[in-house]
Order: sequence, then C-alpha cells, then structure tokens
Amino acid sequence: NTLAVAKRVLANLMGARDAAWSVSGELPLPGPLPGTPESLIVKSLETRTDYQAAKDRLAAQEHKVDTAKAGKLPVVSLLGLYGGRMAGTTETEETGAVGIGLSIPIFDGGRVDALVRQERAVLSAARERLVKLELQIRQDVETALLNCDASDRQFGVARQSVGLAEEVLRIERLKYEMGRGTALDVLDAQSALLQACTSVARAMVDSNISRARLALATGGQIK
Repeated sequence: NTLAVAKRVLANLMGARDAAWSVSGELPLPGPLPGTPESLIVKSLETRTDYQAAKDRLAAQEHKVDTAKAGKLPVVSLLGLYGGRMAGTTETEETGAVGIGLSIPIFDGGRVDALVRQERAVLSAARERLVKLELQIRQDVETALLNCDASDRQFGVARQSVGLAEEVLRIERLKYEMGRGTALDVLDAQSALLQACTSVARAMVDSNISRARLALATGGQIK
C-alpha cells in the first residue's frame, strides 16, 4: 500500500495520469560534495535563472531612470527639405533646405521630475528584491549543505549498525547450535539486522534527496 501511494504521488508530481510503472536502478552511495559553501554560492548566483532574471530587470530599470532623466536635456535635431516649386506658369525648379533645430524644455509642470521619482522608486524596489533573492539563495545553499552533511553522518552510523547486527546474529546462531540459546533469540537478532538494513536504505534515500536539493539550490540539474 505504501509503495502504491508513493507511485501515485510521483505520478501527480510528474503530471502523469497512469502510475502503473516499476522503479528500476539502484540508489548511488553518497559521494563527495561538489564544492565549498562559498564556491557553491558563487556558482548559484551565476547559474540560477531567477537571480539572472532579477539582475536583468534591475539593469533595465536603471536604463528607464536614465531615459526619464533625459526628459530635461535639450533635443538637437537635423532638419532637411527637398522638392520642387513653380518658377513660372509652366516651369518648375528644384529647391531644398538644411537646418538644425534645438528644443529646450524650460517648463514642463514637474512632469519629468515626477517621472524620474517614479522610476527611481521602482529601481529601489528592484534592488531590494535582488538583495533578498541573494540572501535566500545563500540560505538555500547553506541549508542544503547542512542536510547533506547530516545525511552522510547518518548513513555512516547506519552502516556501522549493520555490521554490529550481523555479528550479534552470528553469535546467536552459534549459541543456538551449541544449545545455549533459543530460536527466539535468533529471530530477534534477525529482526534487528533487518531494521539496521532498513536504516541504511533510508539513510541512502535521505542522502540522495539532500544532494538533489543542493543541485536545485545551485541551479543545477537533478539527475
């Protein structure tokens, strides 16, 4: 029942209607971490698309502020005219003119100043969002690393418990064969070994999940 429910949950996460498949492959053993906390944070800031998008929005807003400020600058334009005009009743002659125009905004009713203040407010909010996102990324990476370290330690302890449980089972079997133990003692030792093996499997799952979360936090691909 637990396995069927887990498959249904996985199917829902994948957007699949049918959950009738079987899981294949084996969980890999915990390997070394891909880098130091600071190097992973730097990598995250370079690869995470949400952070890069926030930086692009900030740069675009800076250009908007510059554009709003340009409303107070004089505008220089080049003017040109070419065509024909009547020189008499039947004759025409070509004519043309070239000139330079200068427009200076002397009074705009505060429209430009209001627009600049508005764009600066949006720029300040964009900078604040970028700072918060960077702090969140740092927290995500550091939390994922701590979880990886904890799951690796748990995996090491679980493997040691398997070795101890195997030794206890060996001793209980020898005692039973020599008539100094009972079958119940052997069954209890077998149950303890099974629980130890289950703990190892659970620790391997936790280790793989923690590394998947680390890959997600650093903007990598989850394998």
